[in-house]
Amino acid sequence: QDVLLHIGIPDFLAVVSDGWEGLTVTVTDPQGGTITLGPYRTDATGGTGAVFTPTMVGIYKLQLHFPEQTYDWEGGVSRVPFKGVVNYEASDSEIVDHLLPHKISLLGSIASYVHSLLPVSRS
Repeated sequence: QDVLLHIGIPDFLAVVSDGWEGLTVTVTDPQGGTITLGPYRTDATGGTGAVFTPTMVGIYKLQLHFPEQTYDWEGGVSRVPFKGVVNYEASDSEIVDHLLPHKISLLGSIASYVHSLLPVSRS
């Protein structure tokens, strides 16, 4: 069963076409083997998604790595109280443990919306 990962940092960027680059995720499987996913590029919100397919059941450890990079805030974005080039230092997330894969039942959540049908136009 595929797992959707949300990857990124909480800082947005000024221009829609900009993104943080080179983010990677280290995945340690239940037997201690490691793989590196990525590199990934975020969108301007600071985040992106990726799909990971576990190969065995058990506890997986995941850690995000953000490489050092700079960003020029001279674009006149009114939502930030500063201007100029900012250096974002390399950083690593905490290691997160997840039991994978696990079965998820969507029946309950789907059933709760059955009574909320959208209006239909009849000709």
